[in-house]
Amino acid sequence: MRTTVKIICLCFLISIISCKESEQEMNQNESMEISNSKLERVEPPHWWIGFKDQSLQLLIKDDNIGAFKPEINYSGVSIEKVHSASSKNYLFIDLKISDKEKAGNFDIEFSNDDGVEKRHTYELKERLKSSDDFKGFDSSDAIFLITPDRFANGDESIDIVEGLKETIIDRTDGYGRHGGDLRGIISHLDYIEDLGYTAVWPTPVLINDMPKGSYHGYAITDYYKVDPRFGALKEHRIII
Repeated sequence: MRTTVKIICLCFLISIISCKESEQEMNQNESMEISNSKLERVEPPHWWIGFKDQSLQLLIKDDNIGAFKPEINYSGVSIEKVHSASSKNYLFIDLKISDKEKAGNFDIEFSNDDGVEKRHTYELKERLKSSDDFKGFDSSDAIFLITPDRFANGDESIDIVEGLKETIIDRTDGYGRHGGDLRGIISHLDYIEDLGYTAVWPTPVLINDMPKGSYHGYAITDYYKVDPRFGALKEHRIII
């Protein structure tokens, strides 16, 4: 009985110490100042906590970033390895994220031998739900393949987006944009179901910032952004 009590007391003590250490780490992270600064490009632009594989590689692009050394002072996130590239404007960073890490922001700090410093604020997000909670498809499904630009125009206000290279809607041009979008698909889901289909497969809806001929979606120029002529990420989530 005495041995059992000792083990229980010891476990309780370890639990208290562990909780205090975790609390100290959380307080340390919460008290850190975030610069909210950005480099030219970091991919992926953010990540999520809660994955079984806690490793993450970041691609960094910025002027002469290959001459800089990265550092992270954030408990729960550590740098495992840094890879240089043939171009001095790229750097690759292997990160390890603790399985106890919380969602939040932290700075990646870069410095070179001349004392120049750069910072980039990175975000870890909560997962909306586990991949096990997503329903896939099987042989019982009938899948409706859609080229969004050619299906239905649900929001004419986004047909032309300032700053993008292609600025014409012409439904007589077989290679031009016709104005179809995600809202057009959403507004016709009942119609698609009435046809007997149980799933929708859209061609890529990521941004295709090309001067012409990219209506099909297979000329992606940014793998982390929905094409604003198709709509927003929240609308993409509805159809997936």
